[in-house]
Amino acid sequence: IILIATIVITITSLNIKLYALSKNNNELTYKNLVGKNRFDTSILIAKEAYQNRANNVILVNGNNAIDGIPATILANKLSAPILLTQPDSLSAELVKEIKELKAKKVYLIGGTATISENVEKELDTMKISVERIYGSTRYATAIEVAKKVGGFKSVVICNSGNNGVNGATVL
Repeated sequence: IILIATIVITITSLNIKLYALSKNNNELTYKNLVGKNRFDTSILIAKEAYQNRANNVILVNGNNAIDGIPATILANKLSAPILLTQPDSLSAELVKEIKELKAKKVYLIGGTATISENVEKELDTMKISVERIYGSTRYATAIEVAKKVGGFKSVVICNSGNNGVNGATVL
């Protein structure tokens, strides 16, 4: 599940089909998960993986999804889907999905330049607890996510941070 979410974030500009893999009766099966855009694809993944139940949701900016890479470790710890949002507002489809998941808490990954205070206010009006995890840079944000997860010795960032999403790993 986390791998699929990471792939969506990493290959947002490519035209690639994504599949949900599951093991049923010792057979590996797949289901094609392709939305009309990356935002809808993240919702389809959440629907498939969490089947309308997740106490926590993680939001990352879908237009600049580099913060989604370190967010995968938090998603794993919290058993939470990573959903992509526009920086300034929640789409009607995203609001619907958050409600269908019955989320009690939403983690915003990145500062207010990445996901605006307006998004936070929209979530507040939905009576959902909000926690923003961020640092002064994308590297610092990765470190803050690692601190939130806890139990790690170091953070390794594999990218200049200036051109695309190559990866970040917490060890």
